[in-house]
Amino acid sequence: MDKRDISIWCRNGFDERYATVIFDAINQPGSYETFVGDPRQWGVTGSVHL
Repeated sequence: MDKRDISIWCRNGFDERYATVIFDAINQPGSYETFVGDPRQWGVTGSVHL
């Protein structure tokens, strides 16, 4: 008997902008730089176990 799985998933569903890291800018004293989080992502994943 095989087993089938299907998943629908979403990350950052409201597409919010947020900082993951904030640090001092190297070339501009007194300034900060940041890396922002991932944008909205969604997908479907399926698998079959034999």
